[in-house]
Amino acid sequence: RVQQAAQSLIPFREEKNKLKTYLGLCLLEFHRSEQEKERQQLLPSEGKGGKPITSKHDDNAVGSVPKQRGASYLFIAMDHLNSVPSKDHLHQAKMNVEGAEHASTLGALTLSIKYSRIAAEQISKIHHDPWAAQYDLALRLFRVWTDVELALGNFEEGYRLCQQLFEKARSVDDELPTTLAHVRALERQDEKVAYLSTAVEAAQQIGIYPKRGMLWTAVKEMIMLNSYFKRHTNEDILKLPVVTDSRQVLSMKLIDKIAQGGLITEDATHILLAPIKVIRSTLQHGICKYSAFAFAFFGLLSVTQ
Repeated sequence: RVQQAAQSLIPFREEKNKLKTYLGLCLLEFHRSEQEKERQQLLPSEGKGGKPITSKHDDNAVGSVPKQRGASYLFIAMDHLNSVPSKDHLHQAKMNVEGAEHASTLGALTLSIKYSRIAAEQISKIHHDPWAAQYDLALRLFRVWTDVELALGNFEEGYRLCQQLFEKARSVDDELPTTLAHVRALERQDEKVAYLSTAVEAAQQIGIYPKRGMLWTAVKEMIMLNSYFKRHTNEDILKLPVVTDSRQVLSMKLIDKIAQGGLITEDATHILLAPIKVIRSTLQHGICKYSAFAFAFFGLLSVTQ
């Protein structure tokens, strides 16, 4: 109300728009500086023996989201800038995609959809085919928009956006985050068979899961792991680095979903193979939060042999 009262004292609309633009840009810059400070605090530091120590806010050092202490400034900035007519559609689109992403991380899903729709409108004014003109920006937009729509249970709209992204994505890796959102949505809808088959197909497409001979692969790799664990101690396992490759984390998350799907559908092959694949990936690339279940399951399996 104080803000509205102050702006009402400005007699001309053009002057009001200039003030809103100036305030919006200042708040946007302040937000980004706060975000950079947060990211710097999340960078791992070295402890004894040169081993990285991650921040207490860190989630396996990948995909970590700062506490967003400046996020409110971003939303206020966007309210100012979105209320002013602008010919710089690219800037407006980038700003609203950034806002949609931050709103999503904060759980403000309805707000995220609002900014996603504004971004889609702005990006459509840049070129008749936004995917051709601004591929990276369009990919970010459709990722967050799809994820939020599916999270809210708007499955029809979410699957429509999902399909658009799959049609335009240039690689399977670009599809992977949205594939995981698709799998989660099928899980929520209790589509057990579709959930498992979608996860398996996606894992096979990116080359982290066999297309045939699954049971044979599981038995062979289990023998290899048994041999590995006989030659290594628990301390050796704990000394494994934390995985730093975001693609590997997403890949392990996808295989973890296959393991869960196998348990739900009582598919013995996937119940056995998926945790083994996660362990193999852990030994090769490092530990992440999906490693814990795989090691626990393998230990249980070894005891019951």
